[in-house]
Amino acid sequence: MTQRIGFLGLGVMGTAITERLIEAGFAVQGWNRTAERARALEARGVSVFGSAREAAAGAEVCCLCLTDASAVRDVLLGPDGARQTLKHGALVIDFSTIGVAAAQSLARDLAREGIDYIDAPVSGGPGAARAGELAIMWGGESTGGVRAQPVFAALARRATHIGASGAGQAAKLCNQLIVSSNLIAISEAISFARALGIDAKVLPAALAGGYADSLPLQIYGSRMTETMNQQRLSRTATMLKDVREIMNTASGLPINLRLAKMALTLYQEAADSGWGEDDLDVLPRLSAHGDQSVTKGQNT
Repeated sequence: MTQRIGFLGLGVMGTAITERLIEAGFAVQGWNRTAERARALEARGVSVFGSAREAAAGAEVCCLCLTDASAVRDVLLGPDGARQTLKHGALVIDFSTIGVAAAQSLARDLAREGIDYIDAPVSGGPGAARAGELAIMWGGESTGGVRAQPVFAALARRATHIGASGAGQAAKLCNQLIVSSNLIAISEAISFARALGIDAKVLPAALAGGYADSLPLQIYGSRMTETMNQQRLSRTATMLKDVREIMNTASGLPINLRLAKMALTLYQEAADSGWGEDDLDVLPRLSAHGDQSVTKGQNT
């Protein structure tokens, strides 16, 4: 039988994941808070409903890809949430990035309803989702993980069981610490190249295969040097949310994440400048008005 999936959150990433699931032969019924954004998926065979409760009805697996912990809790456990119609024994796979404590709390609350919850944040972006090449890091009981394997196999190049509930979120925060810092470095390298009088557009290709190469460099390095309008891949505000969660989680630990602190300051500056809803390719603007002595080619 075709496995039926209820998918809640059909934004940029949720849409890409859903398209891949459809191609892999799953039957998907979905919901998005802004319904108009999900209509294009109807032509791909997705049944779009007006509420999370309706979209989850009759589904063996319920997947989520939402902005933050508050949204996930509301969509799952709110008065019109998926819990109202999810049957006993259903599996929830949460692809959102919500933090360790939030995932652990949801796992406990859903377990009381006889529902398995797996925190399974992803990395790779919409392109990797459509190609089935995401990296998935998941936390939860191994029995739920076994049931999730068909979904993971369709979406991911690798899906790694990190540990108990919340462990997937812990690994994703490590991922975001690297990515958020890397994007700042890439943006500053582009600004530095421009100040030195070289064409920043050549950097991604010139650095490919070297120690400075990375997927963010190849995706966002090119986007940061182009002036044309491109489809948004993410939001600066979303990365700010993730870096803030890194710092909140680290606050009770015997470590000092100095680079994360700096990243938090810079992403907050970008949001305060009115770029929160813009894609991450706006980051070079942060260093656009730097040390004028460097831009003029003077030795400091």
